[in-house]
Amino acid sequence: MATSDFWVGKTVLITGATGLIGCNLIDKLLKARCERIIAVGRSESKLRAVFGKYAGEGCLVLLEHDVANPLPQDLGCVDWIFHAASPVSGSTIRTAPASVV
Repeated sequence: MATSDFWVGKTVLITGATGLIGCNLIDKLLKARCERIIAVGRSESKLRAVFGKYAGEGCLVLLEHDVANPLPQDLGCVDWIFHAASPVSGSTIRTAPASVV
């Protein structure tokens, strides 16, 4: 598959960044040379643990935030938003999947 320049220069915001979809999406977008990737997660420590390997990537911004609240107004221009957040924690899904509605 040929590499596209579609993502070059774009800013992308991903909610649920530490989840399965968010992590994989961020991996792909980093390789696609996005201008800025805003990774949104409920826990700053988990964001740092998951994305610590990209510490040198200046384009990756980690944002601790609960998506039940409005996003901060100072994010600047965002070209794309991928909403992969869930109101249910991963541990609840693993231990009691039938309780998730």
